[in-house]
Amino acid sequence: AEQPRHAALRILQAQTDLLMHSGRFNESEKIYRQILDASADDLEALRTLFSRARTRGDVNGALEWLGRLEKVQPESVQVQRDRVEILEGAGQFEPALAVLNAALPQLGGDPDWNERRGRLLLRLGRSDLAVQAYRRALELEPGHTDARLNLGRLLHEAGQVAAAEAHYRAAIEARPDDATAWFNLGVALEDQEKDVEAVDAYRLAIQLDPQSPDAHYNLGHLYERMGRQALA
Repeated sequence: AEQPRHAALRILQAQTDLLMHSGRFNESEKIYRQILDASADDLEALRTLFSRARTRGDVNGALEWLGRLEKVQPESVQVQRDRVEILEGAGQFEPALAVLNAALPQLGGDPDWNERRGRLLLRLGRSDLAVQAYRRALELEPGHTDARLNLGRLLHEAGQVAAAEAHYRAAIEARPDDATAWFNLGVALEDQEKDVEAVDAYRLAIQLDPQSPDAHYNLGHLYERMGRQALA
């Protein structure tokens, strides 16, 4: 009896592949549900139905499928990553942080996980803890550009402008084509009255992102302050 059952499942899976390739997603979802009726732990069906719910923006549906995936793969790191991303994308920052913190024993050595934790803490207004999370990410991966930029911005806002400048420069060293890093560096340099260097940083930011209104505005304002109105 087991062999016919597996043969039937293979036929259903082949049908879903054809339907998916032809863009008939609703019909393919119905068949994936049939597959799960016959085999509740079918990973392909569970992952596909999760992905479809996520694509539709169905947060509750996506979380439900993740819950079923977790029962099949209780040690899956990917399930936890997906759950955090779904919750964060839905603006549910506190639940996302709770999931992230619970997974720290598994993922505490992952720089991206720590950077994401810093981002969530920052969204929740917990700047001091966010700084710690970003520093941890950088301990694990000194070239982590997002952690550098976010930590630099927090330090900048706290008045530690020289320290912020160092982080912006480190971010640029790791990712020299990052317009945001050059812009942030320009602001830090201007705040320290290093105007000539700030001009260069703003100009590079504009070169990398010609549509940046903030870089254009800051550069024009700086030119005016330097008495170079013709360039403003």
